[in-house]
Amino acid sequence: MTARSLPPLNALRAFEAFARCGRMTLAADELCVTHG
Repeated sequence: MTARSLPPLNALRAFEAFARCGRMTLAADELCVTHG
């Protein structure tokens, strides 16, 4: 895979946090971002 075909690292972090937490609000709190 080339670097252009990979998603941004922040997107992967957000996806992983959401999958682990199960709720967008909890994932956003963990990542110190807003969920909106």
